[in-house]
Amino acid sequence: WRTKFSDYLRKAHPDKPVKSVLASPGYRTGPFHWDGRRFAPRELALLHSFPHGFDLPEATTVAREQIGNAVPPELGASVVGAVLGTHEQTDAEQLPSPRRGRTSHQTYRERTERRLKELYGDDVLDD
Repeated sequence: WRTKFSDYLRKAHPDKPVKSVLASPGYRTGPFHWDGRRFAPRELALLHSFPHGFDLPEATTVAREQIGNAVPPELGASVVGAVLGTHEQTDAEQLPSPRRGRTSHQTYRERTERRLKELYGDDVLDD
Protein backbone atom coordinates (compact mmCIF):
# COMPACT_ATOMS: atom_id res chain seq x y z
CA TRP A 1 0.00 0.00 0.00
CA ARG A 2 3.02 2.27 0.27
CA THR A 3 5.69 2.74 -2.31
CA LYS A 4 9.21 3.94 -1.72
CA PHE A 5 8.14 7.31 -3.15
CA SER A 6 5.15 7.81 -0.84
CA ASP A 7 5.32 10.26 2.04
CA TYR A 8 2.24 8.77 3.71
CA LEU A 9 3.10 8.37 7.42
CA ARG A 10 6.82 8.60 6.59
CA LYS A 11 9.02 9.09 9.65
CA ALA A 12 12.38 10.77 9.44
CA HIS A 13 15.43 8.85 10.56
CA PRO A 14 17.63 10.64 13.12
CA ASP A 15 20.84 9.77 11.24
CA LYS A 16 19.72 10.22 7.62
CA PRO A 17 18.70 13.18 5.45
CA VAL A 18 15.03 14.12 5.58
CA LYS A 19 12.87 13.72 2.50
CA SER A 20 11.38 16.80 0.86
CA VAL A 21 8.82 18.86 2.68
CA LEU A 22 5.64 19.23 0.66
CA ALA A 23 4.20 22.72 0.39
CA SER A 24 0.61 21.45 0.73
CA PRO A 25 0.76 18.16 2.61
CA GLY A 26 -2.16 16.01 3.59
CA TYR A 27 -3.05 15.20 7.19
CA ARG A 28 -0.89 12.07 7.30
CA THR A 29 1.83 13.17 4.91
CA GLY A 30 5.34 13.24 6.31
CA PRO A 31 8.03 13.64 7.08
CA PHE A 32 7.22 13.11 10.74
CA HIS A 33 9.64 13.29 13.65
CA TRP A 34 11.07 9.88 14.61
CA ASP A 35 9.06 10.14 17.86
CA GLY A 36 5.85 10.15 15.80
CA ARG A 37 4.97 13.84 16.06
CA ARG A 38 4.91 16.51 13.37
CA PHE A 39 8.02 18.62 12.93
CA ALA A 40 7.62 22.23 14.05
CA PRO A 41 8.17 24.77 11.26
CA ARG A 42 11.47 25.89 12.84
CA GLU A 43 12.70 22.26 12.86
CA LEU A 44 11.74 21.83 9.20
CA ALA A 45 13.58 25.03 8.30
CA LEU A 46 16.73 23.85 10.07
CA LEU A 47 16.49 20.40 8.48
CA HIS A 48 16.39 22.08 5.08
CA SER A 49 19.49 24.18 5.80
CA PHE A 50 17.77 27.51 6.45
CA PRO A 51 19.82 29.70 8.81
CA HIS A 52 18.80 29.56 12.47
CA GLY A 53 17.63 33.19 12.55
CA PHE A 54 15.57 32.95 9.34
CA ASP A 55 12.21 34.70 9.78
CA LEU A 56 9.29 32.34 9.27
CA PRO A 57 5.61 33.29 9.08
CA GLU A 58 3.74 32.76 12.35
CA ALA A 59 1.05 30.55 10.83
CA THR A 60 2.24 26.93 10.75
CA THR A 61 0.64 26.12 7.40
CA VAL A 62 2.07 29.25 5.76
CA ALA A 63 5.54 28.55 7.19
CA ARG A 64 5.41 24.93 6.02
CA GLU A 65 4.27 26.07 2.57
CA GLN A 66 7.15 28.54 2.37
CA ILE A 67 9.68 25.85 3.32
CA GLY A 68 8.11 23.32 0.96
CA ASN A 69 8.20 25.72 -2.00
CA ALA A 70 11.78 26.82 -1.36
CA VAL A 71 15.02 25.37 -2.62
CA PRO A 72 17.13 24.49 0.43
CA PRO A 73 19.74 27.27 0.68
CA GLU A 74 22.74 24.93 0.82
CA LEU A 75 21.51 23.04 -2.25
CA GLY A 76 20.98 26.30 -4.11
CA ALA A 77 24.45 27.51 -3.15
CA SER A 78 26.00 24.24 -4.36
CA VAL A 79 24.20 24.37 -7.70
CA VAL A 80 25.03 28.03 -8.28
CA GLY A 81 28.66 27.40 -7.32
CA ALA A 82 28.88 24.49 -9.75
CA VAL A 83 27.29 26.50 -12.56
CA LEU A 84 29.49 29.53 -11.97
CA GLY A 85 32.58 27.36 -11.73
CA THR A 86 31.80 25.79 -15.08
CA HIS A 87 30.70 29.11 -16.55
CA GLU A 88 34.04 30.73 -15.79
CA GLN A 89 35.95 27.95 -17.56
CA THR A 90 34.19 28.14 -20.92
CA ASP A 91 33.81 30.66 -23.69
CA ALA A 92 30.86 28.85 -25.22
CA GLU A 93 28.50 31.72 -24.44
CA GLN A 94 30.61 33.95 -26.68
CA LEU A 95 30.17 31.74 -29.74
CA PRO A 96 27.20 32.21 -32.06
CA SER A 97 24.35 29.81 -31.48
CA PRO A 98 22.85 27.82 -34.34
CA ARG A 99 19.85 29.64 -35.73
CA ARG A 100 16.70 27.82 -36.65
CA GLY A 101 15.49 28.11 -40.17
CA ARG A 102 17.60 28.21 -43.31
CA THR A 103 21.07 28.59 -41.78
CA SER A 104 23.24 25.88 -43.22
CA HIS A 105 25.91 23.99 -41.35
CA GLN A 106 28.53 25.71 -43.48
CA THR A 107 27.16 29.18 -42.63
CA TYR A 108 27.17 28.37 -38.91
CA ARG A 109 30.72 27.04 -39.14
CA GLU A 110 31.89 30.21 -40.91
CA ARG A 111 30.26 32.45 -38.28
CA THR A 112 31.84 30.38 -35.50
CA GLU A 113 35.28 30.54 -37.10
CA ARG A 114 34.98 34.33 -37.52
CA ARG A 115 33.99 34.73 -33.87
CA LEU A 116 36.84 32.50 -32.66
CA LYS A 117 39.32 34.56 -34.66
CA GLU A 118 37.90 37.77 -33.18
CA LEU A 119 38.28 36.38 -29.67
CA TYR A 120 41.63 34.59 -29.93
CA GLY A 121 43.42 35.86 -33.04
CA ASP A 122 43.93 34.55 -36.55
CA ASP A 123 46.08 31.55 -35.66
CA VAL A 124 43.50 29.94 -33.33
CA LEU A 125 42.21 27.54 -35.99
CA ASP A 126 45.59 26.59 -37.47
CA ASP A 127 46.43 22.93 -36.94
